[in-house]
Amino acid sequence: MKNTLKKAVALLLVLVFVLSLTACGKKGGEEGEPAPVEIVVDDTPAAEAQQEVDVEAYNADSATIYDDALGEFYATYQKANETDDVSTKYALMAIAEAKLQEAALMIPIYSRGGNYAIGRVAPYTVSPSLWGNDQNRFQMALVTTEPLTTEDRDALKGLWKDLAGTGTYLAEAKAYLEGKGYTLKDTYSLTYNSDPVTFDTLSTSRAADAEITDMTYDRLFEYDVENVLQPAIATGYTVSDDELTYTFTIREGVEWVDSQGRKVADLTADDYVAGIQHAMDAQGGLEYLYGAGYGYIAGADDYIADPSIGFDAVGVKAVDDYTLEITLSQPNSYFNTMWTYSIFAPMSRSYYESKGGKFGVDFDAAAEDYTYGTTADDIAYCGPCLITSITAENSIVYTANPTYWNADGINIHSITMLYNDGSDPTKAYYDMQEGTIDACGLNSSALEIAKGDGWFDKCEYVTSNDATSFMGFYNLNRTAFSNATDNTLGISTQTVTDAQRTGLAMKNVHFRRALSFAFDRVTYNAQSVGDELAAASLRNSYVPGNFVSLENDVTVDINGTSTTFPAGTYYGEIMQAQ
Repeated sequence: MKNTLKKAVALLLVLVFVLSLTACGKKGGEEGEPAPVEIVVDDTPAAEAQQEVDVEAYNADSATIYDDALGEFYATYQKANETDDVSTKYALMAIAEAKLQEAALMIPIYSRGGNYAIGRVAPYTVSPSLWGNDQNRFQMALVTTEPLTTEDRDALKGLWKDLAGTGTYLAEAKAYLEGKGYTLKDTYSLTYNSDPVTFDTLSTSRAADAEITDMTYDRLFEYDVENVLQPAIATGYTVSDDELTYTFTIREGVEWVDSQGRKVADLTADDYVAGIQHAMDAQGGLEYLYGAGYGYIAGADDYIADPSIGFDAVGVKAVDDYTLEITLSQPNSYFNTMWTYSIFAPMSRSYYESKGGKFGVDFDAAAEDYTYGTTADDIAYCGPCLITSITAENSIVYTANPTYWNADGINIHSITMLYNDGSDPTKAYYDMQEGTIDACGLNSSALEIAKGDGWFDKCEYVTSNDATSFMGFYNLNRTAFSNATDNTLGISTQTVTDAQRTGLAMKNVHFRRALSFAFDRVTYNAQSVGDELAAASLRNSYVPGNFVSLENDVTVDINGTSTTFPAGTYYGEIMQAQ
């Protein structure tokens, strides 16, 4: 009843505003009211009347419209970027996002996750980090021979909540599982749905590529299963007083090996220099993360735009074999967390060059002798796993790297990824039942089978939502009314008069807000996930509300009121307050 009333009120607001457009055309001039707008009555179909667009003029007009609509958001966002204090930055970013939502240019709809599943992998034994690529590293997973019951899974989630940050969860989870009679194994099988295009993780922005290579190299830092950033290849670091220079001590004794586990080189600080330069040369789509607005590595944007200036202009250098120095253009409070992204992977310079790789203006991915990353046998490995077998649209097999610096600290020694294109909606479920794979989501077909055979009642759980947000966006400067230039496809039924009224409405923030309130996202989601989980994957913001929390108390202005948020306050709470 409440939802129905809310929708009715929202639709009424829309109607009131549409009616007010006519009033604006007849009356106006009072302070604070919009200027009078004359609507020309023209019943010509808008699709027939549309003209060829002057792209330059359209872009300029759109920039003015969107800049005006996003002014408050952008001003707060800039203020957040200029703030050095981490907690204040988080708070201002939350307020900025609230202002973005107040502008009503987008509608958060749903996230990835929130689906029924059954599996053998203990919760929180793979990094739950919402950013970076560490959630694709499975070497620490606790995998059982039988699917976990819902009761035991819930108990483990409670255990993680109590122990997160203590460094003891994995050991306690293992003891719990063994105490409940589960048998742990050192293998893990799962599915994938897209073959990699390249094994060079530095030259791609495809998730399918990064997910396949994430276990082949180690980071300077990585998030553990308790969501704590831990040193990996870095054994320590210092930051200069002006917070612009980071100096990292690289772990000695780490080796690069080929896909057969044969040593090809020692890992040194220079391999991080080589990796960053190669990514800037290859420009696979993520190199922007080095530059302004993201990583703030000094000189990064200039080199990406023009490699002829030389890499010496970039703030990345190896002081010696085991000392890496990064210079930023401005302080960046989250810089160390960026090492968990694939674009910050190291690369063996000598191995890369042995595969025809060159740097700077000499880089040429099309060169006849360039083979780096073309197969799993054409990269060097320093991570926990080696790709030892791959068959297109069939399987990818990983085995533990025998020279891995932390070989004694991993739980999984063999990983098999089996191809599933989704054409058979029940295949994953039956494969999970038979032990071919160790976890599966329950689509509508599998859900009915699982409810019928008793597995659902015994073992179901709802998957966690990740940091992916799927959005709807409003077009505030529409000029096209058909999807083909000859007006034969996707033709709008609007007339020229309708189009004028719609254009005016969409430029009014109150109309857009009313439209957003009227949009029933639960019903929308139910079309794809069913009624039971229609609300489980709803996303009420672009950034998940639990993405970060304040490290210290922060006092900020919330709609004209000075408001203090204590340490531990989540991003979403501040956004909600605004």
